[in-house]
Amino acid sequence: MSGTTQPPPAAYGFYLRLWHAGFRWLYVVDALGVFSILVAVMAVRFGTDWPEPAASWVGIVVAT
Repeated sequence: MSGTTQPPPAAYGFYLRLWHAGFRWLYVVDALGVFSILVAVMAVRFGTDWPEPAASWVGIVVAT
């Protein structure tokens, strides 16, 4: 045996239902990547003194 355990059948079934419904983990990875890049660009450009921070966060979330 390899020492790894299989996920519980309920979790595996839930994942398969998501997969068949069109869910792909790449969507999540892509959204996290875009969000991280936008935050990094804002931090490099403005530091911690963002112009209108609330509007900036809303713009980042909308862009993601």
